[in-house]
Amino acid sequence: MPRFIFFLIFLGVSFLVIFGMNYFVYWQIKSVFHPSQRTLHFLRILLIILNSTFILGIASSRLFHWYLIFNFSFYWLGFISGAFFLALTGWLVGLIFPGHRVVILWVFLLLSLLIFLFSAYRGSQNPVFKTLTIRHADIPPPSNFRIVHLSDLHLTPNPRTEKRLRSIVERVNQAQPDLVVITGDILDENISTDHPIKEILAGIQSRCGVYLVTGNHEFYNGLERFTDFFSDPPFHILRNQARDISENIRLLGIDDPEIQDPGEYLNSDHNIFRQLNPDRFNILLFHRPNLFQRFSRLGIDLQLSGHTHNGQMFPMELLVNLVYKHPWGLYRSGNSYLYTSCGTGMWGPKMRTFSRSEIVQILLKPLGDAP
Repeated sequence: MPRFIFFLIFLGVSFLVIFGMNYFVYWQIKSVFHPSQRTLHFLRILLIILNSTFILGIASSRLFHWYLIFNFSFYWLGFISGAFFLALTGWLVGLIFPGHRVVILWVFLLLSLLIFLFSAYRGSQNPVFKTLTIRHADIPPPSNFRIVHLSDLHLTPNPRTEKRLRSIVERVNQAQPDLVVITGDILDENISTDHPIKEILAGIQSRCGVYLVTGNHEFYNGLERFTDFFSDPPFHILRNQARDISENIRLLGIDDPEIQDPGEYLNSDHNIFRQLNPDRFNILLFHRPNLFQRFSRLGIDLQLSGHTHNGQMFPMELLVNLVYKHPWGLYRSGNSYLYTSCGTGMWGPKMRTFSRSEIVQILLKPLGDAP
């Protein structure tokens, strides 16, 4: 399907979903609080305006790089998502306790406001720096190989993004990593190769370079734009490719499922997993935390993924944990590990409820090595 058609379908479906959430909250206010006709008329006009900001925000950001309406629309999306979920919960509770519907709706609407304010505050904070240690038999002593894992930066060409990105790069360089990897969804828009964002990213200092794989947003925004943007050192794009990072570590990267079906690729005769060396520590970069057990059986020792954002904000966090088996954190299957990042950046509303944006440092050490 052409990307333009896909984009139009995405906008249309998103508009209908957002309208539905807005209308349900409006309907609950109307049926429970019984406001005056004048108030209802005001609410209907407000509903139309708020619902249209989503389309206007995306159009103004894409065409003119104006982000005021864009940012407002996504904050409203963050609020109305929580308000819809809690209003729906309040409606169900009201069916059980019909005499307390007014109090119930007030409580749930106030709760949605508190969650929104808390999530907006958490989203405004810089990413937390997390350190993990993985000990493995394929890592020979003495070794303390340091990987910094970034994912889902979702960069857009605006000063706010540049400021946040500078802080991220500075924190990465302070760690003095041997290797930096970024597991997809790096650019959210068409950012020119002479934009300051590229210069900031190119400031990442890593002994073995910066390795990238595609995510679904690289497909949405155009693979050629992505490969052109990251065509120069220190960046190295892995698209179904493998690289020896050291004499003991092999790095593999495969494309996102939006670009190719991973099942079909694994069944093909030319897949890179046929190049695995069982005597080396094999690291896989794959945007989505899928197929972990299968990759483990193929000989992958460590899979690094992202994509889920751990839902990012309420109530999506609840849904993501139902959909994904490995939504966030470190997982183990036999002698293999998977780390799913909840994202270094954010998509849509700059909000987080149960998780913080993160920069993940992974220390690779041999078995039996002292802490």
